[in-house]
Amino acid sequence: MTDGTEKGSKHLHIVQLALLFLVPLAFLVIALKFLSRPFVWAGLAWIGALIGGIFCLHAPRLKVLLFNLLFVVIVFTAGEAYLAFFVRGPAEYYLASSVVTEPNDWFVQDDVVGWVPKKNTRVRATKFEYGKTLYDVIYTIDSTGLRTIPGPVSNPVACVLFFGDSFTFGEGLQDTETLPYQVWKRSGGKYQIYNFGVGGYGPHQMLSQLESGGVRQIIGCRPDYAVYTAVPDHVARVAGKIPYGNHAPHYQIDPNGDLRLSGYFEKGTKTHSLLVTKLLNQMSKSGIYKIVSSRQPRTSQEDVRLFLAIVKRSKDLAEQHFPDIRFHIILWESWDGEQELYRTLADGFRQIGIPTHLVPDILPGYTLGPSKYVLSRSDRHPSALSNSILADYVVVRIVSAGQTGRD
Repeated sequence: MTDGTEKGSKHLHIVQLALLFLVPLAFLVIALKFLSRPFVWAGLAWIGALIGGIFCLHAPRLKVLLFNLLFVVIVFTAGEAYLAFFVRGPAEYYLASSVVTEPNDWFVQDDVVGWVPKKNTRVRATKFEYGKTLYDVIYTIDSTGLRTIPGPVSNPVACVLFFGDSFTFGEGLQDTETLPYQVWKRSGGKYQIYNFGVGGYGPHQMLSQLESGGVRQIIGCRPDYAVYTAVPDHVARVAGKIPYGNHAPHYQIDPNGDLRLSGYFEKGTKTHSLLVTKLLNQMSKSGIYKIVSSRQPRTSQEDVRLFLAIVKRSKDLAEQHFPDIRFHIILWESWDGEQELYRTLADGFRQIGIPTHLVPDILPGYTLGPSKYVLSRSDRHPSALSNSILADYVVVRIVSAGQTGRD
C-alpha cells in the first residue's frame, strides 16, 4: 500500500506541476496575441501560479525552487511594468508600438547612401501603439525615388530642396501632410519642391547625395534654397552608433583635419530561421528585451565635431554646385534628455555660420507641451499641424524674406 500511495502522490505532483506551468504559458500565448504590454500581464499570471504552487505543493525542495523562481519573475515583471507604464523619451518609442508596412520590402540597398525607397511604389504604413491604431497612411514614392510632390512647376518662383530623415520624409503622415508638400501648398503651387528625406538618414546621406551628383541628376530647376531638418540623434548616426544604418556612408576626420569618406558602415546582417524570426518578433514586445537590443553608446565631442563637419561640407558643396543657393537648418529638440546636445548643436551651427531655425521658437507653446505637435506621447515625429506651421515659417521667414533680401 505504501508504494501505491507514493506512486499516487508522485503522479499528483506531476499533474500539479504540469498545470502550474501550462496555465500561465497558455495565458502568455493569449497575451502576446491580444494584449498590449503582454509580458506584464503574463508575469502577473506566473506570479499567481507560483504562489499557488508554493501553498499547494508539499515537497520542500519544490517549494524552495518555486520560491526562487517567484523572486525572479517578480523582478522581471516589475521591470516590464516600469518600462511599460513609466518610461518616457526614446525608449518609450520602442516599447509602445509596432509598425506594419505593405509591401515590407520597399527599401533597396544603395551604394551611395545605404538604402533608398523603391521607385514608383505605394506603401501602406500602419502603426499600432499600445494595441490601438496610431496611423494608417499611404507613402507614394515617385519615379525618382523621392516622396511625391506635385510638379513639375512651370516657371517656379523658387526651387527648394529638403534634406533630412523621417521628419522630412513625413513618417506617419499622408503625402499631403509632409513639410515639403505643405511648403508647396503654402506657396500657392509656385515653388518647385524636392523631398530628399528618408527614414533613418542623417547629414552623411545628404553629403553623399551631393558628392555623387545624385541631387543634380534628379532636380529639374536651379535650386534657390536647401533646408536640412536636423535632430540630435543625427550625431549618433554619423558616428555609426545606432542599431541600424547598414551600408550608410562612413565619414571620418583625418589627422590633417580634413573630412573624407572612409567606406561604409557594415553591421553584418544576421539571417535567422523562420522559427527564430517569429520568436524574436514576439520577444520585441518585451520592454526589457527592447531596451537591451536597442541600447546605444553615448555620443562624444568627437562625434559632434564630425557631425558639424559633415553639415558644413554639405553646405559648402551645395554652394559650389549651385552658386545662388542658400542653406538653412531647422533644428528639432525631439526627446527629453537631449537638451544639452540640442544646445550644443545650435551653438555649433551658429559658429560655422549656417542660419538655424529652432523649432521650439517656431511652434507656439512647444516647450511647455509638445503633445499637439507630435504624433503621440511616445512618437515624436511631427504632426500635420507642426508641418503646417513650419511651412508658413519657411515660406515667409526663409524663402520670401530671402528673395526680398536679394532684391
